[in-house]
Amino acid sequence: METKNPKKMIKYVIKRSGKKEEICEDKIFYRIKKIIDDPLLGKLDHISSLIISKEVVDNVIDGVTTTELDNIAAKIAMEKRLSHHINY
Repeated sequence: METKNPKKMIKYVIKRSGKKEEICEDKIFYRIKKIIDDPLLGKLDHISSLIISKEVVDNVIDGVTTTELDNIAAKIAMEKRLSHHINY
């Protein structure tokens, strides 16, 4: 039985300038990390930029805007934060 190795589907993001660019997981990770590490936002314990960025990449569709990426990341982070504080 032959196993097929499906090619990874390339997804694109629409930047704020309107330019279409291939989604880069590293850029998503570093943007989330920068926000989580921002001292002006206060202490964001128990939020992993790696886990959030992986979930963001898994949940995006081709043609997503950078604003939508930000919103997806914020939603995932909030869900993680709330689920951590449910058992208090």
